[in-house]
Amino acid sequence: MSYTINQLWDSRTVPEHDNVFVQFEYVDNSTTNTRDLQIKVQAPFYDDPNINDTVPKGSMDKLWEYEVVEVFLLGSDEKYLEIEFSPKEQYLLLQLQGYRNVIKSPLYIDNYSAKIDGKTWSGTYVIPFEYLPPNVAKFNAYAIHGTDDARQYLALFPTPFGKFKEPDFHRLDYFQKFEL
Repeated sequence: MSYTINQLWDSRTVPEHDNVFVQFEYVDNSTTNTRDLQIKVQAPFYDDPNINDTVPKGSMDKLWEYEVVEVFLLGSDEKYLEIEFSPKEQYLLLQLQGYRNVIKSPLYIDNYSAKIDGKTWSGTYVIPFEYLPPNVAKFNAYAIHGTDDARQYLALFPTPFGKFKEPDFHRLDYFQKFEL
C-alpha cells in the first residue's frame, strides 16, 4: 500500500514538491517465522533543523525535534507504535497505550537505512512483528521539517481546518483504516 502525505496537519494543502511518499509491505522473516512490516519513505530533504553528521546513527531520543517522517500504527486497547525516521539514519520507536502514555521506550532495530540524494531522501525500515501492536487496524503518517515560524507539520489524515490551535499527532480519532 502506498500513500502520499500532501496536506498540513490542519488540512491545508502543500505544494507538490513538498509531498512525502510512504509505502507499506509485509516481508517474511525466516528467523522468527513471522511477517515483519517494511516501511519505505521518500521525501524532500531540507536538512532543517540539521542533525550534525557526528550524531551516531540509530535510536535517538526526541527525534521529533528534527526533520522526520513519522508513522503511527494503532491496534486494539488503544495500543500503538510510534515510528520516526530521519534522513541521516536516526530513528525512534515508542510503544504507547492510550493518549501519549509511553509503555516501552526506546525500542531498537538494526535494519534501517536511509540515503540522501540531492534535494530528496529515501529510507527503508523493517519493523519486527513483535513490536507491532495487536490487531493493527488504523494508522496515520506525518512529516516534520523547518524551525520556529517556518516549522511545517504534514499529516496523511489531518484534522479539520480551524478545529485545533496546534498539531498533535496523538489524536487517535483521526487515524484511518490500515489494511494490507
